[in-house]
Amino acid sequence: MKPTNLVFTWASWWTFLRQTLLISAWFLGSFAVTYPGVAYLERSLSGPDFQFNALIFLPHGVRIFAIWLFRHQAILPLLIAHGIHIALWGHWSPNSWLPLSAYLAFELLRMARLNPFHVVISDRSVWGRLVLAGILAAVLNTIILQLTLMGYDGPHGELERVLGYVIGDIAGILLFVGVLVSVNAVRELRFKPPED
Repeated sequence: MKPTNLVFTWASWWTFLRQTLLISAWFLGSFAVTYPGVAYLERSLSGPDFQFNALIFLPHGVRIFAIWLFRHQAILPLLIAHGIHIALWGHWSPNSWLPLSAYLAFELLRMARLNPFHVVISDRSVWGRLVLAGILAAVLNTIILQLTLMGYDGPHGELERVLGYVIGDIAGILLFVGVLVSVNAVRELRFKPPED
C-alpha cells in the first residue's frame, strides 16, 4: 500500500469520526432538551399514565439538518447517534431506519427537481425545501412504522400515538429551521457592512 493511500484512509476516518461526534452531539443534545422539558409538560397535561411522545421532537430536525449538510455520509453517524441514545436513555423504538427515511425524503425531492441539497443559505427557498424534506421524512417514518407494526397492539401501534409522532416530527423540524433562520438573520445583520 502506498503511503498516499494510507494518508487518505486516515483522513477519511478522521472526517468520519468528526462527523459522527458532531452529529451525535447534536442528536443527543436535542433529545436532552426535548425529553425533560416536553415530557414534563405532557405529563402535567396528560396525567400519570403518560408515555413519552414529544409534541416537539427536535432530533428529527437534527436528522434532516445532518442529511442536508453531509448527505449520505450522515446516515451511519445518525445510526450510531441513535444507538447511543438507546444505550443512554433506554428508549427503544422500532424506528431505527429514521436516517434512511430522511435521506429518502431528500432523494425524492431531488428527483422531483426540488434540489434540497442546495446549500446557498442566502437563497430563502432553501429553508422551505428543508421544511418540506422534514415533513416528507415524517410522513415516510409514519408509513414505515405502520407497515412494520402491522398487527402489533403495543403503544407504538395506536393511531393517536402515531399521529403524535408525525406532529412532533413536523413541529421539531419547524422549530429547528426557525432557529436556523433566526441565527442566519442575526449573522447577516451582525456582519453586514455599515452603510455610509
